Amino acid sequence: MEIDGEDSDQSYLIQRARSAKSQREARAWMITARLMFPNDLDIQFEAYVAEKKRSEKDPRVWKELNVIIEALLQSNNDSSVKGKFSPLVVFETLPTEVQEQILHQASLNALEEKTSREGIIEYVKLTLISINHFPNSINSRCAQMLRHLLKGIWDHKGDKELLNIAVHEVCLKILSFPTLKLESSVLEDLVYLTIHDYIFESCILGSNRPSWDVVFKILQELGSRLNWTLSNNLENEPLEVSLNKVVSFSQRNKQESESIFEMYSVCLVLFLKAFSDYLEDASPHEGNETKIDSDFVLVEAFVTHEVEEGSHGGRIKRRRTTDEERRTPLITLYNDDDSEERNKRNMTDNFLHALHFYQLLHSEKELESRFTRLLETKGVSGALTNFSIDNLIYDSKYREALQVLRQLPTPVTQDEQGRFHLKMATVQYCLKDSNAAADQIIQAMACLPPASSENNKDTVYKTKKDEDTLQKPTIKNRHLHFLKYARFQPQSPESDLALGHVIVLLQYTWPCEVDLFYMIMHRILEFLEEFMWLASEQGGSVALDISPRSHNPSGSGRRVGTRGANRGEKEEFKTAIRKQVIRCHENLDKIIIDFFEPK
Repeated sequence: MEIDGEDSDQSYLIQRARSAKSQREARAWMITARLMFPNDLDIQFEAYVAEKKRSEKDPRVWKELNVIIEALLQSNNDSSVKGKFSPLVVFETLPTEVQEQILHQASLNALEEKTSREGIIEYVKLTLISINHFPNSINSRCAQMLRHLLKGIWDHKGDKELLNIAVHEVCLKILSFPTLKLESSVLEDLVYLTIHDYIFESCILGSNRPSWDVVFKILQELGSRLNWTLSNNLENEPLEVSLNKVVSFSQRNKQESESIFEMYSVCLVLFLKAFSDYLEDASPHEGNETKIDSDFVLVEAFVTHEVEEGSHGGRIKRRRTTDEERRTPLITLYNDDDSEERNKRNMTDNFLHALHFYQLLHSEKELESRFTRLLETKGVSGALTNFSIDNLIYDSKYREALQVLRQLPTPVTQDEQGRFHLKMATVQYCLKDSNAAADQIIQAMACLPPASSENNKDTVYKTKKDEDTLQKPTIKNRHLHFLKYARFQPQSPESDLALGHVIVLLQYTWPCEVDLFYMIMHRILEFLEEFMWLASEQGGSVALDISPRSHNPSGSGRRVGTRGANRGEKEEFKTAIRKQVIRCHENLDKIIIDFFEPK
């Protein structure tokens, strides 16, 4: 209240109270004034203002106010408690100006009185409560809140609780106000925070999946404020559509530096989304947590693809296959349950989507530089390292993949060692080093746990469908296969094939395991001799059908020779087998010498 210019006794007493150097002196002057003029309105109001200022930081006052603040924080976390606490009723009866002032001062006190992390958390929560009660205050309170929050996250190196508050509460709340104006630097900081600190930490370094609905909603709103086009409708678009859109955007804006941050941010988010979905499909998970080790190992299928005319289901080929189609590897996946075939197909699709976005992040120098800095700052998980090796194998960069594998730390567990040797076998096989590939496969087999009744649950029974998938010729020059990392139990028709694989591997590592090789060969000879004895008169002249199993299905789909082309095929095969068995006792060295000697 203003004091008039008249030199009255009342004004004199008020002026002396205001100019007093100590609180006691000021109170003495005001007591004197009230005793002399008890009914004067100016003196009464001045006494009220002085007492109000004195009581603002009174511990007793804030002790009562803190009860109200605690009730507000509790009701903000649990909406069901509203209306049950009397402090909330008291707070609601206060004038709106007083409510806003209490919340503002309480948030500032939290920053000053509590430790840095707890103080920032309480400050942000009280500021959000204030914005909920007084939306008009967002323009004056938001900038300061974001400054303290971002500083706290960077000072505490991505504290998870601060990150969750920033993404799930602050960003969602403040971005819901279309009238709120934020600087471009602040918006870019929020994009960086959401992608690098929240999504990357969750997908790559953590075990919990981020809330993708929340992420896409935030990114779309931030992108619209930054005038981005790539972030529109990300939540509803399939990854394949988003991939085509990003590729088109990259081709149109290849030389524009202003679009680099937009391209990098959207491409990184979509890569992390596809990579997260791929890990979820490929890894065993419990609840919302996903294990880093995949159930599958990507290997180059150890088969030769020679396409025969009419081998594709008898359908006529209507167009020529392009070189690009042949260079793109075929990717198949072990499937132990027909009901899960669709999910397995989604896994390969997610892998390819993640692969393409990963390659886009390395398509330009600036994009690759940003992504490399992110990996150097945050670190690389084992899953991402394995994915980068798979990317090199997919691109036929085998020597680079071999170099990366050799630089990896020594695997600790048997499971890690087995996966490492399988990956090394794939690379060595592609480099045409069959001896090294066979050695790696044998080492991988040695890392498998011993078969026992306890491990029966991990034993997988291979079906004919899986074999046909791997052996069926294709138009592709290469075939990548997601090999299930489990112990396979071949059924009886497959035992011969497995034994043949063992014989081939033992020859590659010759003379290692020579005793095992001779034992297998003698066992085969015993079987053949037994068959021939059964076919002889002494054995009863049993008619045996010993022709090789045909891969063609019986019935209408069976390939039938014309004009007697395959007549006597079985008899010729039987005759050849008999000749070989009859000569099994001859000296092999003498036969080889006779073969090389000129006639």
